[in-house]
Amino acid sequence: MTNESVKENLKDYLLKHGVRNNFIAEKIGISNTSICLFLQGKRLLSEDKLNQIEELINKSY
Repeated sequence: MTNESVKENLKDYLLKHGVRNNFIAEKIGISNTSICLFLQGKRLLSEDKLNQIEELINKSY
């Protein structure tokens, strides 16, 4: 799992489910700004945070 693959999965999830960035940020314990920068490719997230995002996405599908 890479930052790039999780970023693309997250973008797809946000579009398909109408979820806002701040919902994801709150669920994994980081700032909304961090999620925004991650989605813009300006910030990398730790392996732990990437795993948390993937788990959240997979639970919702």
